[in-house]
Amino acid sequence: PIDGDHHVSTWVFTPEPLEGPVPLLLCLPGGSYTKAYWHLEVPGRSGYSFGEHMAAKGMLVVAVDHLGTGESSRHSRAIELTPEVVAGANAAMLADVLARAADGTLLPDVGPIEVSGTFGVGHSMGAMLAIFQQSLHGSFDAIAPLGYGTIGPIWDPAPELGKGVHAPTLEAIMAQARSGALDEPFAAPRTMPAMRHHFYWDDV
Repeated sequence: PIDGDHHVSTWVFTPEPLEGPVPLLLCLPGGSYTKAYWHLEVPGRSGYSFGEHMAAKGMLVVAVDHLGTGESSRHSRAIELTPEVVAGANAAMLADVLARAADGTLLPDVGPIEVSGTFGVGHSMGAMLAIFQQSLHGSFDAIAPLGYGTIGPIWDPAPELGKGVHAPTLEAIMAQARSGALDEPFAAPRTMPAMRHHFYWDDV
């Protein structure tokens, strides 16, 4: 329902060898993360990529940049990128991925891929979006919502520390979105104090 043409960017990790039907994992990152969450590259280290690890276990892995994040298309009004809209875009993308896997056009030089089942794997906000996608579109055979309690960000993560650190309420976030404070151009890297205290202790 938002204006313009939009695209959802993904990375695809294929099992090797690719033999017979394979499960597809649609991996949805949490808030402020991108698809790189599922393919962590650490200088001087190896083995941190969830996508590569699960592909080595025989699974077809699709890591996603939600609309408005990473390499997916941007949108000027944050308030219009509701969970329903983002989940709908992810559902359309998954349908396209499945069709292209079946006809052999998903990846160059790979050929048709028979998918045995689809599984939504979400981290934090991505888990919430997996739940929305399943509820609205029935995209998955099963979902794995990881690190999301379904009640929204309404808790005090460390009341015993007495630092006054509180996660924002859903209404506080929506009020910012309605006001235009979260509209493009908007950048909130983890180094910004407003974001840091939701993710890291002071010494990190």
